[in-house]
Amino acid sequence: MPLWRLTLPMLALLLSPAFLASPLPAAAQTSVPMADAPASPTQPSQAPAPVDLSHPFDASAFTADELEFLQRALIFTGDYTGVADGQWRIDSDDALIGYVARQFGSVKPTLRDAGVLAERFSAEVARNDWVNLYAPDIDLSFTYPRALVTQDDTGGGYDDHLAHDRVFFRIIRTDRQATLDMHAALQAGIDRSDLHGHRETDRSASTNGYLPGGRWAYLNSTFGTPLDTSVVIRAAPGDLTRARLIASAARPGRHAAPQIHPGSLLDRILAAHPDLSDARYSVPSPRRVDDPAAPVDQPL
Repeated sequence: MPLWRLTLPMLALLLSPAFLASPLPAAAQTSVPMADAPASPTQPSQAPAPVDLSHPFDASAFTADELEFLQRALIFTGDYTGVADGQWRIDSDDALIGYVARQFGSVKPTLRDAGVLAERFSAEVARNDWVNLYAPDIDLSFTYPRALVTQDDTGGGYDDHLAHDRVFFRIIRTDRQATLDMHAALQAGIDRSDLHGHRETDRSASTNGYLPGGRWAYLNSTFGTPLDTSVVIRAAPGDLTRARLIASAARPGRHAAPQIHPGSLLDRILAAHPDLSDARYSVPSPRRVDDPAAPVDQPL
């Protein structure tokens, strides 16, 4: 039989649909390596879940920086007398509870309450343009008109006293040269055209003048006393009800104005709910600053 008579039927079989649809033998199924497929594009990170302001305040949800900010705010309102170190202890809890009870009449702080406190304090810092005069060699900072902050020689704490005159604040130091450096720092921050005076003797030193913005500062030191040095700052009359010593709020080397960091939980609360200080949260009337039972400043 001619060969072509056998070839045609075989070719027809190979091209038939049934043969083409049948699985190949295992040896014929070896795949040819292919180039790596391009990686799928990175999926964008999902936005944080909305903040439920009715959720109870939980300090563990905040960073140390955020807790320090809240502690500074509570120091400013007069509700907290501890150190603003970002460590949230029972005294911080008690301070927040006291603030919320006084402001809103509630007993269990929520995230909304913390947001109100943070927003109002942040607005105060921005509105008053805190001035920081910093002498790193003595770890000293003026935060004017809010506070005069200085560390004692041992590094173990801060000592502040309110003088009998309601417009004066007093801080005790023991180092004469450090105090003179403090006067130099104040002079550097005073508008040179408005420098009223600097006087220094063996027993005392005094500096006074206007800071930028028209605020007047007066610094007086007396040497050779049992306390060795007393430093007095006088707040301008318009700042009186807001003046507040924040000595316990300072940490060595950290004298920048308090701020809320972008992306933090506090920032998310404020960004998502810009009406935290609406009319439903009324501010109590100011208390007299010469009332020994009241904080020095007007509550936020």
